[in-house]
Amino acid sequence: MKFVLNLDTEEKFRAKSHHKATISQGYLFASKGISLRCRKIENKKTSFFLTLKSSVGGRCVEIENPIDTRDFNDLWSQCMNKLEKIRYFVYDKDKLWEVDFFKDHNQGNYFCLAEFEMEEGMLRPKNIPDFIKEDLLHEVELTDCRFSSKLLADIRYATKLYNDVKESRNEKLQTGKHTSCS
Repeated sequence: MKFVLNLDTEEKFRAKSHHKATISQGYLFASKGISLRCRKIENKKTSFFLTLKSSVGGRCVEIENPIDTRDFNDLWSQCMNKLEKIRYFVYDKDKLWEVDFFKDHNQGNYFCLAEFEMEEGMLRPKNIPDFIKEDLLHEVELTDCRFSSKLLADIRYATKLYNDVKESRNEKLQTGKHTSCS
């Protein structure tokens, strides 16, 4: 499940994280419900992957295979949409939260998305930790595809979506329709 967070929280998550990774990913193919991407992950070492993701029968099937540097570089040159993000790995008790800061060409943040990988059949996490609640702008419904990385790779789209989410949140707070997360 995904959660949109305030953009100005990177220092907080940097300090709280157990480790981080720099991720560059590009999409070779993206259509409704299916995508093929290549990804470079840099942390203690650099790894490269080719991933097929498809929505099938209400669930996401993800097949990821490692590839070598040359294959990544060749595929990267063919990618339509590309993005870079910093991912912080933060634990709440024994549960892993991934917090991604999407970077523009000047390394500024244009979107922040936290994600919690749920077991099949779960509709939402049993507990949303305070470090997520404190900066939460929007809890993304499982069926809401507007927040996929392939769409967030478009900085103009992502910036507009972020501003819409933030404005909607402010309106809910002003009208008293805000509901607290459990």
